[in-house]
Amino acid sequence: MTPLSDLRDIVIVGGGPAGLTTAASLVRHDPRLRGRIVVVEKARYPREKLCAGGLGDRGWKWLERLEIEVDVPQVLIDGVSVCSREGHLVSKPGRIGRVIRRIEFDHALMERVRDLGVRIEDGARVRALHDHGDHVQVETSRGALRASVVVGADGVGSMVRRTMGLHAGAFRATVLEVDTAPTPHDLPRDLIHFDASDRDYAGYIWDFPSMVDGEPVVCRGIYVLRPREGAVTDVPPDDSVDVEALLARYLADRGLDLSSVRRKRFAERGFVPRDRVVDGRRILVGEAAGIDPISGEGIAQAIEGGGRAGAFLAGWDGSRDGLTAWQSTFERSRLGWDLWVRSSGVSLFYGDWRPRLERAFARSPKLLEAGALHWAGRVPGPGLLVPGVCNAAIGAVSAPPATEHLSPNRG
Repeated sequence: MTPLSDLRDIVIVGGGPAGLTTAASLVRHDPRLRGRIVVVEKARYPREKLCAGGLGDRGWKWLERLEIEVDVPQVLIDGVSVCSREGHLVSKPGRIGRVIRRIEFDHALMERVRDLGVRIEDGARVRALHDHGDHVQVETSRGALRASVVVGADGVGSMVRRTMGLHAGAFRATVLEVDTAPTPHDLPRDLIHFDASDRDYAGYIWDFPSMVDGEPVVCRGIYVLRPREGAVTDVPPDDSVDVEALLARYLADRGLDLSSVRRKRFAERGFVPRDRVVDGRRILVGEAAGIDPISGEGIAQAIEGGGRAGAFLAGWDGSRDGLTAWQSTFERSRLGWDLWVRSSGVSLFYGDWRPRLERAFARSPKLLEAGALHWAGRVPGPGLLVPGVCNAAIGAVSAPPATEHLSPNRG
């Protein structure tokens, strides 16, 4: 790796959707930056990335806006199914997203971004960052880079985030996923399914239809939010939750054996309002900044965050002080507001109000449809939101609690 000397050069640490989309957005907004951006990725493509692969069309629309076509195997999604203790709802408003495999998606996205003239160094690890005020010295396993700004797009274990002196995050989650064959009890393959019927932990189990080597499979997994002590008063950091036992029971109810499939375990970081996303000449995007702590969804947010970061940096004046505006730019964006709302709603979804919230949703199908449209990047109209909120409020206050409701795809 040849050291870079131009102080306008930009080093992006992390070659996932957030980092690659940042690079693409930079080139689209200022073609003069072509060839002056380097993405440093520690793994080699095609790289496996543990992820359920649900990508809402609001993220896909950002790729289209950047004129990036990612042609990979995918399962198109037309609706969502949600099961809680209060009942089972399905909303099917039409195309809302897709399920992809990250090993294929990230590789294809990398090739499209490289075609734009962006330099991509995979198999290179960033060892240290030294912010000298007028530039950042980036020490990598292949040599040193000199950059005017470093974009931390390096995910849940972000090294850039650590150099900014930030903690691991108040909303950490444990995730366990497996790929299984379809069963006769599965819902239609144009639906993604969430089972939140167990209130003993903050999270849910999912079934996402997927494709592996041209064969239909179902990616099933469990998401458990473990807030840092004191982060949310009524959602304790319960480390006693046995995700393997819970997922094994769920699979067994469907005639599946956890021990017979490969188990993939990983962590996620939820966004925390008021956490810094810029420090000196370093900024954060994607999961390095934080994703939705309620659902753990992150691909669409990473793509949007990268798109917005690239646009911001393309108009940046090159000064250290000018970078501080990324904090307010991010917080005031549609993405920033969305993450703020979701982070603020952790207690509502998983705390003492959870039974009433589930009761409200069970009696207001229009709210689920509004959520599905939001995932698709389509704005729900007042015909959905007004009656949805009214019915939900009535249900939350007046409806009696339901008995436990069995998941519809149980064997």
